[in-house]
Amino acid sequence: MTTAVLDIGKTNLKIHLLGDDGTLLAERSRPNQSLPGPPWRHYDLAAIEAWLLATLAELGQRHRLDAFVAACHGSGGVLVDEHGPLLPPIDYENPVPPAVAAEYRPLVPPFPMCSAPVQAQAGHFAQQLLMMQRGFPETFARARHFLPLPQYWAWRLTGRAVLEPTMLGAQSQLVNPLDGSSTGIAEKLGWQHLLAELVPPYQRVGNPRPGLGLPPDMAVLAGIHDSTANLHCYQAAGLTDFALLSTGTWLVGMCPTTPVAALDAAFGMTVTSDVDGRPVAGVLTMAGREYAAITGSASGQASAAAVAEVIARDSQVLPGLVDYDGAFPGSAGRGRLVGEPAGQDGRIALATLYNALVADICLDLMRSQASVVIDGGFTADPMFARLVAALRPGQKVLVNRRGGGTAAGAALLWTHRNLGRPARLDVEPAAPVELEGLAGYRSRWRRAVRRHIQRPLPPSCSGLASTADEE
Repeated sequence: MTTAVLDIGKTNLKIHLLGDDGTLLAERSRPNQSLPGPPWRHYDLAAIEAWLLATLAELGQRHRLDAFVAACHGSGGVLVDEHGPLLPPIDYENPVPPAVAAEYRPLVPPFPMCSAPVQAQAGHFAQQLLMMQRGFPETFARARHFLPLPQYWAWRLTGRAVLEPTMLGAQSQLVNPLDGSSTGIAEKLGWQHLLAELVPPYQRVGNPRPGLGLPPDMAVLAGIHDSTANLHCYQAAGLTDFALLSTGTWLVGMCPTTPVAALDAAFGMTVTSDVDGRPVAGVLTMAGREYAAITGSASGQASAAAVAEVIARDSQVLPGLVDYDGAFPGSAGRGRLVGEPAGQDGRIALATLYNALVADICLDLMRSQASVVIDGGFTADPMFARLVAALRPGQKVLVNRRGGGTAAGAALLWTHRNLGRPARLDVEPAAPVELEGLAGYRSRWRRAVRRHIQRPLPPSCSGLASTADEE
Protein backbone atom coordinates (compact mmCIF):
# COMPACT_ATOMS: atom_id res chain seq x y z
CA MET A 1 0.00 0.00 0.00
CA THR A 2 1.32 3.45 -0.89
CA THR A 3 -0.08 6.93 -0.27
CA ALA A 4 0.89 10.00 -2.30
CA VAL A 5 0.80 13.22 -0.28
CA LEU A 6 0.80 16.63 -1.96
CA ASP A 7 2.28 19.03 0.63
CA ILE A 8 1.52 22.63 -0.38
CA GLY A 9 3.77 24.93 1.60
CA LYS A 10 4.24 28.66 1.26
CA THR A 11 7.78 28.21 -0.04
CA ASN A 12 7.80 24.76 -1.65
CA LEU A 13 5.54 22.10 -3.12
CA LYS A 14 6.35 18.49 -2.32
CA ILE A 15 4.96 15.11 -3.24
CA HIS A 16 5.82 12.38 -0.75
CA LEU A 17 5.17 8.73 -1.47
CA LEU A 18 4.86 6.70 1.73
CA GLY A 19 4.46 3.00 2.37
CA ASP A 20 1.81 1.60 4.69
CA ASP A 21 4.31 1.60 7.58
CA GLY A 22 5.12 5.29 7.04
CA THR A 23 8.40 4.67 5.23
CA LEU A 24 9.25 7.39 2.72
CA LEU A 25 9.57 5.67 -0.65
CA ALA A 26 10.06 8.72 -2.87
CA GLU A 27 9.92 12.50 -2.76
CA ARG A 28 9.71 15.22 -5.39
CA SER A 29 9.69 18.99 -4.87
CA ARG A 30 9.62 22.32 -6.64
CA PRO A 31 9.32 25.97 -5.55
CA ASN A 32 5.82 27.28 -4.96
CA GLN A 33 6.17 30.53 -6.83
CA SER A 34 3.37 33.08 -6.78
CA LEU A 35 2.55 35.29 -9.74
CA PRO A 36 2.31 39.06 -9.18
CA GLY A 37 -1.06 39.56 -10.86
CA PRO A 38 -3.30 41.07 -12.04
CA PRO A 39 -5.70 41.03 -10.29
CA TRP A 40 -3.66 40.13 -7.19
CA ARG A 41 -0.69 38.05 -6.18
CA HIS A 42 -1.79 34.46 -6.72
CA TYR A 43 -0.82 30.81 -6.88
CA ASP A 44 -0.10 29.35 -10.33
CA LEU A 45 -2.71 26.58 -10.41
CA ALA A 46 -2.02 25.58 -14.02
CA ALA A 47 1.69 25.05 -13.37
CA ILE A 48 1.00 23.15 -10.15
CA GLU A 49 -1.52 20.89 -11.90
CA ALA A 50 0.85 20.07 -14.74
CA TRP A 51 3.61 19.21 -12.28
CA LEU A 52 1.27 17.24 -10.02
CA LEU A 53 -0.12 15.04 -12.79
CA ALA A 54 3.28 14.48 -14.41
CA THR A 55 4.88 13.59 -11.07
CA LEU A 56 2.12 11.20 -10.04
CA ALA A 57 2.33 9.53 -13.46
CA GLU A 58 6.10 9.18 -13.10
CA LEU A 59 5.84 7.74 -9.59
CA GLY A 60 3.05 5.45 -10.75
CA GLN A 61 5.42 3.79 -13.18
CA ARG A 62 7.56 2.61 -10.26
CA HIS A 63 5.01 2.16 -7.47
CA ARG A 64 1.39 1.28 -7.04
CA LEU A 65 -0.55 4.41 -6.03
CA ASP A 66 -3.31 3.38 -3.64
CA ALA A 67 -4.35 6.74 -2.23
CA PHE A 68 -3.83 10.47 -2.70
CA VAL A 69 -4.27 13.23 -0.13
CA ALA A 70 -3.37 16.93 -0.23
CA ALA A 71 -2.24 19.03 2.73
CA CYS A 72 -1.90 22.81 2.67
CA HIS A 73 -1.30 25.88 4.81
CA GLY A 74 -4.50 27.41 6.13
CA SER A 75 -4.90 30.33 3.73
CA GLY A 76 -5.22 29.04 0.17
CA GLY A 77 -8.63 28.70 -1.53
CA VAL A 78 -10.14 28.68 -5.03
CA LEU A 79 -13.46 30.02 -6.33
CA VAL A 80 -14.78 27.66 -9.02
CA ASP A 81 -17.71 27.00 -11.30
CA GLU A 82 -18.46 23.59 -12.80
CA HIS A 83 -15.54 23.89 -15.23
CA GLY A 84 -12.67 25.22 -13.14
CA PRO A 85 -11.27 28.28 -11.36
CA LEU A 86 -13.13 31.54 -11.93
CA LEU A 87 -10.51 33.80 -10.35
CA PRO A 88 -6.86 33.27 -9.41
CA PRO A 89 -6.45 32.02 -5.82
CA ILE A 90 -5.23 34.86 -3.62
CA ASP A 91 -1.76 34.59 -2.09
CA TYR A 92 -2.23 35.26 1.61
CA GLU A 93 0.59 37.84 1.59
CA ASN A 94 -1.42 40.03 -0.79
CA PRO A 95 -2.64 43.21 0.97
CA VAL A 96 -6.36 43.63 1.56
CA PRO A 97 -7.78 46.74 -0.16
CA PRO A 98 -8.66 49.40 2.46
CA ALA A 99 -12.36 49.49 1.49
CA VAL A 100 -12.64 45.71 1.85
CA ALA A 101 -10.78 45.78 5.18
CA ALA A 102 -13.13 48.48 6.50
CA GLU A 103 -16.19 46.46 5.48
CA TYR A 104 -14.77 43.18 6.75
CA ARG A 105 -13.71 43.96 10.30
CA PRO A 106 -17.20 44.69 11.71
CA LEU A 107 -18.40 41.32 10.39
CA VAL A 108 -15.89 39.29 12.39
CA PRO A 109 -16.96 37.90 15.78
CA PRO A 110 -14.68 38.37 18.80
CA PHE A 111 -11.64 36.19 19.37
CA PRO A 112 -11.46 33.22 19.93
CA MET A 113 -14.73 32.56 18.06
CA CYS A 114 -13.10 33.97 14.91
CA SER A 115 -10.14 31.55 15.34
CA ALA A 116 -7.39 34.15 14.83
CA PRO A 117 -6.84 37.91 14.90
CA VAL A 118 -7.83 39.69 11.69
CA GLN A 119 -4.78 40.09 9.47
CA ALA A 120 -3.89 43.08 7.32
CA GLN A 121 -2.98 40.66 4.55
CA ALA A 122 -5.40 38.22 2.94
CA GLY A 123 -4.97 35.33 5.37
CA HIS A 124 -8.63 34.46 5.97
CA PHE A 125 -10.99 32.70 3.55
CA ALA A 126 -13.84 35.03 4.44
CA GLN A 127 -11.57 38.00 3.71
CA GLN A 128 -10.57 36.52 0.34
CA LEU A 129 -14.18 35.86 -0.60
CA LEU A 130 -15.10 39.48 0.13
CA MET A 131 -12.16 40.69 -2.00
CA MET A 132 -13.41 38.54 -4.89
CA GLN A 133 -17.05 39.55 -4.46
CA ARG A 134 -16.34 43.28 -4.34
CA GLY A 135 -13.69 43.22 -7.04
CA PHE A 136 -15.51 40.99 -9.56
CA PRO A 137 -19.22 40.84 -8.66
CA GLU A 138 -20.41 39.38 -11.99
CA THR A 139 -17.79 36.63 -11.97
CA PHE A 140 -18.46 35.94 -8.31
CA ALA A 141 -22.16 35.49 -9.04
CA ARG A 142 -21.35 32.54 -11.34
CA ALA A 143 -19.44 30.63 -8.67
CA ARG A 144 -20.51 27.18 -7.53
CA HIS A 145 -18.01 26.51 -4.73
CA PHE A 146 -15.20 28.03 -2.73
CA LEU A 147 -12.69 25.25 -2.07
CA PRO A 148 -9.61 25.30 0.18
CA LEU A 149 -6.61 24.04 -1.79
CA PRO A 150 -6.65 20.45 -0.45
CA GLN A 151 -10.31 20.16 -1.37
CA TYR A 152 -9.70 21.94 -4.68
CA TRP A 153 -7.26 19.23 -5.71
CA ALA A 154 -9.65 16.52 -4.51
CA TRP A 155 -12.37 18.14 -6.67
CA ARG A 156 -10.01 18.62 -9.59
CA LEU A 157 -9.10 14.92 -9.57
CA THR A 158 -12.56 13.46 -8.87
CA GLY A 159 -15.19 16.07 -9.72
CA ARG A 160 -16.71 15.95 -6.21
CA ALA A 161 -16.75 19.12 -4.08
CA VAL A 162 -16.44 18.78 -0.30
CA LEU A 163 -15.24 20.75 2.70
CA GLU A 164 -13.66 19.40 5.90
CA PRO A 165 -13.16 20.83 9.41
CA THR A 166 -9.37 21.30 9.58
CA MET A 167 -9.11 23.83 6.73
CA LEU A 168 -12.29 25.60 7.82
CA GLY A 169 -10.95 25.66 11.38
CA ALA A 170 -7.59 27.13 10.35
CA GLN A 171 -8.31 30.89 10.55
CA SER A 172 -10.92 30.86 7.77
CA GLN A 173 -13.19 33.01 9.97
CA LEU A 174 -16.11 31.22 8.34
CA VAL A 175 -16.37 28.74 11.20
CA ASN A 176 -16.02 29.01 14.97
CA PRO A 177 -13.52 26.22 15.78
CA LEU A 178 -14.62 26.10 19.41
CA ASP A 179 -17.85 24.32 18.44
CA GLY A 180 -17.90 24.07 14.63
CA SER A 181 -20.75 26.59 14.24
CA SER A 182 -20.85 29.31 11.60
CA THR A 183 -19.44 32.73 12.44
CA GLY A 184 -22.39 34.22 10.55
CA ILE A 185 -20.28 35.94 7.88
CA ALA A 186 -21.38 33.56 5.10
CA GLU A 187 -25.02 34.10 6.01
CA LYS A 188 -24.69 37.90 6.15
CA LEU A 189 -23.05 38.06 2.72
CA GLY A 190 -25.04 35.31 1.00
CA TRP A 191 -22.27 32.79 0.55
CA GLN A 192 -23.97 29.68 1.94
CA HIS A 193 -24.39 28.16 -1.53
CA LEU A 194 -20.61 28.23 -2.02
CA LEU A 195 -19.98 25.93 0.94
CA ALA A 196 -20.03 22.27 -0.09
CA GLU A 197 -20.94 19.31 2.11
CA LEU A 198 -18.77 18.81 5.20
CA VAL A 199 -16.93 15.48 5.49
CA PRO A 200 -14.02 14.22 7.62
CA PRO A 201 -10.54 14.88 6.15
CA TYR A 202 -10.04 11.11 5.78
CA GLN A 203 -13.24 10.72 3.72
CA ARG A 204 -12.71 8.96 0.40
CA VAL A 205 -14.34 11.42 -2.02
CA GLY A 206 -13.82 9.36 -5.18
CA ASN A 207 -11.40 8.07 -7.80
CA PRO A 208 -9.57 10.00 -10.50
CA ARG A 209 -11.58 11.14 -13.50
CA PRO A 210 -10.71 9.50 -16.82
CA GLY A 211 -8.09 11.23 -18.94
CA LEU A 212 -5.77 12.36 -16.13
CA GLY A 213 -3.32 9.51 -16.56
CA LEU A 214 -3.81 8.33 -12.97
CA PRO A 215 -4.70 4.86 -11.65
CA PRO A 216 -8.50 4.56 -11.90
CA ASP A 217 -8.75 2.82 -8.52
CA MET A 218 -6.60 5.30 -6.57
CA ALA A 219 -8.55 6.61 -3.56
CA VAL A 220 -8.66 10.41 -3.37
CA LEU A 221 -9.23 11.70 0.15
CA ALA A 222 -10.78 15.01 1.19
CA GLY A 223 -7.48 16.50 2.41
CA ILE A 224 -6.22 18.36 5.46
CA HIS A 225 -4.60 21.48 6.90
CA ASP A 226 -0.84 20.88 6.96
CA SER A 227 -0.10 21.65 10.61
CA THR A 228 -3.15 19.65 11.66
CA ALA A 229 -1.78 16.72 9.66
CA ASN A 230 1.45 17.12 11.60
CA LEU A 231 -0.49 17.06 14.88
CA HIS A 232 -2.41 13.99 13.70
CA CYS A 233 0.87 12.13 13.20
CA TYR A 234 1.37 12.12 16.98
CA GLN A 235 -2.26 11.94 18.07
CA ALA A 236 -2.72 8.79 15.98
CA ALA A 237 0.33 7.26 17.69
CA GLY A 238 -1.24 7.79 21.11
CA LEU A 239 0.28 11.05 22.37
CA THR A 240 -2.23 13.16 24.27
CA ASP A 241 -0.59 15.63 26.67
CA PHE A 242 1.98 17.35 24.46
CA ALA A 243 2.71 20.53 22.54
CA LEU A 244 3.81 20.46 18.91
CA LEU A 245 6.26 22.90 17.32
CA SER A 246 5.77 22.48 13.58
CA THR A 247 8.55 24.43 11.88
CA GLY A 248 9.31 25.82 8.43
CA THR A 249 8.46 29.22 6.96
CA TRP A 250 6.19 29.44 10.00
CA LEU A 251 6.67 28.16 13.51
CA VAL A 252 3.23 26.78 14.32
CA GLY A 253 2.66 25.86 17.94
CA MET A 254 -0.28 23.56 18.72
CA CYS A 255 -1.36 22.19 22.08
CA PRO A 256 -4.61 20.23 22.57
CA THR A 257 -4.55 20.77 26.35
CA THR A 258 -4.18 24.57 26.40
CA PRO A 259 -7.18 26.08 28.24
CA VAL A 260 -9.39 28.50 26.32
CA ALA A 261 -8.79 31.06 29.07
CA ALA A 262 -5.10 31.19 28.07
CA LEU A 263 -5.82 32.35 24.50
CA ASP A 264 -4.57 35.86 23.78
CA ALA A 265 -5.12 37.31 20.30
CA ALA A 266 -2.51 40.03 20.85
CA PHE A 267 0.26 37.42 20.97
CA GLY A 268 -0.65 35.67 17.72
CA MET A 269 -2.58 32.86 19.36
CA THR A 270 -5.09 30.85 17.35
CA VAL A 271 -7.66 28.11 17.60
CA THR A 272 -7.79 25.41 14.94
CA SER A 273 -9.68 22.12 14.57
CA ASP A 274 -8.08 18.68 14.72
CA VAL A 275 -8.97 15.72 12.50
CA ASP A 276 -12.03 14.95 14.63
CA GLY A 277 -13.20 18.58 14.76
CA ARG A 278 -12.00 19.27 18.31
CA PRO A 279 -10.55 22.72 19.08
CA VAL A 280 -6.77 23.02 19.42
CA ALA A 281 -5.06 26.12 20.77
CA GLY A 282 -1.93 27.39 19.09
CA VAL A 283 0.32 30.27 18.18
CA LEU A 284 1.77 31.47 14.87
CA THR A 285 5.04 33.26 14.23
CA MET A 286 7.11 33.55 11.05
CA ALA A 287 10.28 32.02 12.46
CA GLY A 288 11.64 30.62 9.19
CA ARG A 289 11.53 34.00 7.50
CA GLU A 290 13.20 35.63 10.51
CA TYR A 291 15.94 32.99 10.47
CA ALA A 292 16.63 33.84 6.82
CA ALA A 293 16.63 37.56 7.60
CA ILE A 294 19.32 37.02 10.25
CA THR A 295 21.53 34.59 8.33
CA GLY A 296 21.21 36.10 4.86
CA SER A 297 22.98 33.75 2.46
CA ALA A 298 24.76 31.82 5.23
CA SER A 299 23.87 28.16 5.64
CA GLY A 300 24.93 25.38 7.97
CA GLN A 301 24.36 24.15 11.50
CA ALA A 302 24.93 26.04 14.73
CA SER A 303 27.77 24.77 16.93
CA ALA A 304 27.76 24.91 20.71
CA ALA A 305 30.94 26.99 20.59
CA ALA A 306 29.34 29.56 18.27
CA VAL A 307 26.21 29.80 20.45
CA ALA A 308 28.43 30.23 23.51
CA GLU A 309 30.21 33.08 21.72
CA VAL A 310 26.86 34.76 20.96
CA ILE A 311 25.95 34.53 24.65
CA ALA A 312 29.35 35.87 25.73
CA ARG A 313 29.05 38.82 23.30
CA ASP A 314 25.41 39.31 24.38
CA SER A 315 24.40 39.62 20.70
CA GLN A 316 20.61 39.70 20.52
CA VAL A 317 17.79 39.84 18.00
CA LEU A 318 14.69 41.84 18.81
CA PRO A 319 11.50 40.96 16.91
CA GLY A 320 10.26 41.35 14.23
CA LEU A 321 12.35 41.14 11.16
CA VAL A 322 9.33 40.47 8.93
CA ASP A 323 6.08 42.29 8.29
CA TYR A 324 4.09 40.18 10.77
CA ASP A 325 3.77 40.56 14.54
CA GLY A 326 3.47 36.88 15.35
CA ALA A 327 3.98 36.27 19.06
CA PHE A 328 5.21 39.83 19.68
CA PRO A 329 2.48 42.46 19.34
CA GLY A 330 3.43 45.61 17.48
CA SER A 331 6.83 44.26 16.43
CA ALA A 332 6.27 43.84 12.67
CA GLY A 333 9.11 45.48 10.74
CA ARG A 334 10.66 46.89 13.93
CA GLY A 335 13.18 44.14 14.60
CA ARG A 336 16.91 44.70 14.83
CA LEU A 337 20.18 43.12 15.84
CA VAL A 338 21.82 44.37 19.01
CA GLY A 339 25.52 43.53 18.96
CA GLU A 340 26.98 42.02 15.80
CA PRO A 341 27.81 38.28 16.02
CA ALA A 342 31.19 36.95 14.88
CA GLY A 343 31.07 36.03 11.18
CA GLN A 344 28.89 33.57 9.33
CA ASP A 345 28.96 30.94 12.08
CA GLY A 346 27.89 33.60 14.56
CA ARG A 347 24.92 34.59 12.40
CA ILE A 348 23.72 30.99 12.18
CA ALA A 349 24.17 30.53 15.92
CA LEU A 350 22.34 33.79 16.70
CA ALA A 351 19.44 32.89 14.40
CA THR A 352 19.13 29.44 15.97
CA LEU A 353 19.30 30.80 19.51
CA TYR A 354 16.75 33.51 18.70
CA ASN A 355 14.29 31.00 17.27
CA ALA A 356 14.72 28.76 20.33
CA LEU A 357 13.90 31.75 22.55
CA VAL A 358 10.84 32.48 20.41
CA ALA A 359 9.78 28.83 20.70
CA ASP A 360 10.18 29.14 24.48
CA ILE A 361 7.76 32.12 24.44
CA CYS A 362 5.31 30.16 22.28
CA LEU A 363 5.35 27.26 24.75
CA ASP A 364 4.69 29.69 27.59
CA LEU A 365 1.76 31.16 25.67
CA MET A 366 0.29 27.66 25.29
CA ARG A 367 0.91 26.92 29.01
CA SER A 368 2.97 23.90 27.96
CA GLN A 369 4.36 21.84 30.84
CA ALA A 370 4.35 18.29 29.39
CA SER A 371 6.22 16.83 26.41
CA VAL A 372 7.24 18.98 23.45
CA VAL A 373 7.51 17.53 19.93
CA ILE A 374 9.59 19.36 17.31
CA ASP A 375 8.96 18.61 13.66
CA GLY A 376 9.61 20.18 10.28
CA GLY A 377 12.45 22.17 8.77
CA PHE A 378 14.18 23.20 12.02
CA THR A 379 15.03 19.57 12.77
CA ALA A 380 17.78 19.86 10.14
CA ASP A 381 19.89 21.64 12.78
CA PRO A 382 20.01 19.59 16.00
CA MET A 383 21.05 22.67 17.98
CA PHE A 384 17.56 24.16 17.79
CA ALA A 385 15.99 21.24 19.67
CA ARG A 386 18.90 21.07 22.11
CA LEU A 387 18.45 24.75 22.94
CA VAL A 388 14.69 24.33 23.42
CA ALA A 389 15.43 21.40 25.73
CA ALA A 390 17.89 23.55 27.70
CA LEU A 391 15.33 26.36 27.96
CA ARG A 392 12.59 23.93 29.12
CA PRO A 393 14.42 21.76 31.70
CA GLY A 394 11.21 20.49 33.27
CA GLN A 395 9.90 19.04 30.00
CA LYS A 396 10.84 16.20 27.70
CA VAL A 397 11.69 17.52 24.23
CA LEU A 398 11.21 15.00 21.42
CA VAL A 399 12.36 15.36 17.81
CA ASN A 400 11.15 13.78 14.62
CA ARG A 401 14.54 13.43 12.97
CA ARG A 402 12.91 12.66 9.63
CA GLY A 403 11.12 16.00 9.87
CA GLY A 404 8.20 14.64 7.88
CA GLY A 405 5.32 14.73 10.32
CA THR A 406 3.00 16.59 7.95
CA ALA A 407 3.34 14.00 5.20
CA ALA A 408 3.22 11.11 7.67
CA GLY A 409 0.14 12.50 9.39
CA ALA A 410 -1.62 13.07 6.08
CA ALA A 411 -0.80 9.53 4.92
CA LEU A 412 -2.28 8.19 8.16
CA LEU A 413 -5.65 9.49 7.01
CA TRP A 414 -5.58 6.53 4.63
CA THR A 415 -3.58 3.84 6.40
CA HIS A 416 -4.76 4.51 9.97
CA ARG A 417 -8.23 6.03 9.56
CA ASN A 418 -9.40 4.01 6.57
CA LEU A 419 -7.41 0.79 6.82
CA GLY A 420 -6.91 0.57 10.60
CA ARG A 421 -3.12 0.24 10.42
CA PRO A 422 -1.20 1.25 13.57
CA ALA A 423 0.57 4.61 13.64
CA ARG A 424 4.29 4.54 14.38
CA LEU A 425 5.82 7.05 16.79
CA ASP A 426 9.22 7.93 15.35
CA VAL A 427 10.80 10.43 17.75
CA GLU A 428 13.87 10.63 19.92
CA PRO A 429 14.72 12.84 22.89
CA ALA A 430 16.84 15.95 22.43
CA ALA A 431 19.75 16.26 24.85
CA PRO A 432 19.86 19.75 26.42
CA VAL A 433 22.95 21.67 25.39
CA GLU A 434 25.03 22.84 28.35
CA LEU A 435 25.91 26.51 27.94
CA GLU A 436 27.25 28.77 30.65
CA GLY A 437 25.17 31.90 31.00
CA LEU A 438 22.12 30.72 29.02
CA ALA A 439 19.63 31.45 31.81
CA GLY A 440 21.01 34.96 32.29
CA TYR A 441 20.99 35.61 28.54
CA ARG A 442 17.37 34.48 28.37
CA SER A 443 16.43 36.90 31.17
CA ARG A 444 18.24 39.81 29.52
CA TRP A 445 16.64 39.06 26.15
CA ARG A 446 13.17 38.86 27.70
CA ARG A 447 13.66 42.19 29.46
CA ALA A 448 14.81 43.75 26.15
CA VAL A 449 11.79 42.31 24.32
CA ARG A 450 9.41 43.62 26.98
CA ARG A 451 10.86 47.11 26.54
CA HIS A 452 10.76 46.69 22.75
CA ILE A 453 7.06 45.77 22.56
CA GLN A 454 6.14 47.76 25.68
CA ARG A 455 4.04 45.09 27.31
CA PRO A 456 4.57 42.10 29.62
CA LEU A 457 5.43 38.68 28.24
CA PRO A 458 3.41 35.60 29.23
CA PRO A 459 4.27 34.01 32.60
CA SER A 460 7.16 31.60 32.30
CA CYS A 461 6.41 27.93 32.92
CA SER A 462 9.73 26.55 31.67
CA GLY A 463 11.48 25.79 34.94
CA LEU A 464 14.32 28.14 33.90
CA ALA A 465 12.65 31.31 35.13
CA SER A 466 14.44 33.72 37.40
CA THR A 467 13.13 36.66 39.36
CA ALA A 468 14.57 38.90 36.66
CA ASP A 469 12.00 37.50 34.22
CA GLU A 470 9.16 38.99 36.19
CA GLU A 471 10.61 42.46 36.83
